[in-house]
Amino acid sequence: MVRSAELIATRMTVLVATLIAAGPLAGCATTQQEAARLQLNSARIRASAYAVKVTRRDPAVAVRTVELIDGGTRSAVLVVIHNRMAAPISDLTISIGTRGPSGARRYLNAIAGLPYFGDHIPAIPAHGTLNWIFTIGRRLRAGTRLFALVGAPPSAVAARPPSLPRISAALVRSTVVTAAAAELSLEVRNHSAVPQYQLPVYAFVRRGGSYLAAGSATIAHLTRNASTTLSLRLLGVSKGARVVIQTPPTIFQ
Repeated sequence: MVRSAELIATRMTVLVATLIAAGPLAGCATTQQEAARLQLNSARIRASAYAVKVTRRDPAVAVRTVELIDGGTRSAVLVVIHNRMAAPISDLTISIGTRGPSGARRYLNAIAGLPYFGDHIPAIPAHGTLNWIFTIGRRLRAGTRLFALVGAPPSAVAARPPSLPRISAALVRSTVVTAAAAELSLEVRNHSAVPQYQLPVYAFVRRGGSYLAAGSATIAHLTRNASTTLSLRLLGVSKGARVVIQTPPTIFQ
């Protein structure tokens, strides 16, 4: 069963609006704020049961790059998404796939049961850029033509969090696993009083205009003002270049 991006986003709109209206940021959350956070996370989990297939682009964002990363037995797709808006955005839907010789699209992540941020975009700051990464369980051939479509929720409320909590990540250790993969040990820290649920962590290596490696992982729950360690499989060949890590927040108040 495929549910349209617009229908899923409609439910997200109501819940994010509730979250935003719950009250100002504070060191001690109200019961209403806590309930709104849990409600939003539960709705995202329910939405994950359905496949998403985006067919219309969102003019609020620009897809700047769609890159294929060869990880030996698996591949990763890295999509560079720029927020054109003067406010943060979140919960936009995303579809990625391949194009055949005739231009026909074959979707790679239109799969029921994916993690929520396997077909949705976490927060992107105002005029900011996110490197969204999706790992595929098989290897795509070099030269495969890729596409990425980011779809808009039907309401501007869901796409504009009032502010973004600060989440950081630091590389602790990198261990080579194969010629085309490494295991990263990361320390992820929540610097805010806002707990995070289904927090995605994206890591990539770029040299010049090319992306050499990429990978992602998810933290189910990172409580307020806390840190945790995380293992992330980086696909590709980094060749000693610096690993860049992005940790976009998922809960905003």
